[in-house]
Amino acid sequence: MKTGDREDGTAAPQPFGDGMTRRAVIGGLASLLVAPTRSSAEQIPAKIPRVGWIWNGPSAGPPVAAGFRQGLKEFGYIEGQNIVVDYRFSEGRDERLADLAAELAQLRPDVLVALGDLSVRAVKSVTTTISIVLMSGDPVGAGYVASLARPGGNITGVSMMQGLEGLDGKRVELLKDALPKATRIG
Repeated sequence: MKTGDREDGTAAPQPFGDGMTRRAVIGGLASLLVAPTRSSAEQIPAKIPRVGWIWNGPSAGPPVAAGFRQGLKEFGYIEGQNIVVDYRFSEGRDERLADLAAELAQLRPDVLVALGDLSVRAVKSVTTTISIVLMSGDPVGAGYVASLARPGGNITGVSMMQGLEGLDGKRVELLKDALPKATRIG
């Protein structure tokens, strides 16, 4: 009987570097090959999106805030779980908007939501790199964007323009395109 042989006459596993046996090495490699691999998204924790929200009104928030939250839920985002929303309200004190906008920009959100011309002006003055989604009256007339069709820069959003010449006609045209068989519009 040779050294390393078992009593039953079979050869004992021989160490393979650092005391590991060939079987252990081969078994380890085999387990790597058959084990399910994790995607890179699973290996690196996903970045949680951050939204900055600013409004020149009371902290109770505008009525659209409820719609905003509902829209987030419909897309699978739940505040405090997989998205962070930092709200800032000036409580009607216009002079606070500049400081609140700067505070939000310091948080480095992925996007800033600005409601109303004063809020838009405040966030526009603190960043040219953070995306801004606005809701305002006439963003073209106020100089926030180049045009509604091609806003340019870091600003986009919703225009609440009412009664501008030609706008009502465009709305009817869009409605006809959406509902070509409609014979009455009220």
